[in-house]
Amino acid sequence: MNCSKLKQTQVEHLKPKKINKLNKIDDLHIIAELKVFLDFELAVGVNELSKDQQSRIMEAKAEYLNSKDFDDSIADQEIEKWLDGKLYGPNLQMRND
Repeated sequence: MNCSKLKQTQVEHLKPKKINKLNKIDDLHIIAELKVFLDFELAVGVNELSKDQQSRIMEAKAEYLNSKDFDDSIADQEIEKWLDGKLYGPNLQMRND
């Protein structure tokens, strides 16, 4: 069903039916998944960025706009190091262990 084409009257008609169906669900896994979905869709604390995240996004945007990027081979090397657990933290510093 294409939600963007639903009219308000159709939505009002469907809501009680869907709420009734939801009330009958006993499976905790399904309830937990529905909560995650609804929290995301309703943006209940899901999309809030920390100051550090906001700062890093702005820094990355500035780097992109100033063409301060690197080629795929360097990016692949950094990703491989990160995946191997050799890098950590927001600036991907080398681990000493």
